[in-house]
Amino acid sequence: MDMNAEPVPETANPGSPGPVVLLQIATTAAGLEVLGLVGYGIAIGWSARHGGGKVSAAPVLVVLYLIFAVLLALVARGLRRRRMVARTPFLLAQAFALIVAWTLAHGTGVLPHAMAVVVGVVGALGFGAGVARPMGRFLDR
Repeated sequence: MDMNAEPVPETANPGSPGPVVLLQIATTAAGLEVLGLVGYGIAIGWSARHGGGKVSAAPVLVVLYLIFAVLLALVARGLRRRRMVARTPFLLAQAFALIVAWTLAHGTGVLPHAMAVVVGVVGALGFGAGVARPMGRFLDR
């Protein structure tokens, strides 16, 4: 952190969220996504174990989703520490969340549509917080 830099005000425009609030929104979105990835990985493993079908790709998928969860948790940790280098992977993860939401929205049944809303809202909030100008100024370069 540059000691000569001016302190970032809580909010630049009255009525707009300040950088601390944006950082909390971003890290909360990432945390929810980490929980979703871990839960989905566990669900795949449980389904493969108890579903009676072939297990072929299930172990690979479980490991893959758990790796994604760990990496996203590290990105959230970087944001929490105000590291600018964490911003791009965070925004990329939010873009992927929006793609997943779009795919779920085109699924059949109530559960995929409900999940599309949840994933879409979390992804949109995270993306909006990540691209906000006060957030960029708040992160260390």
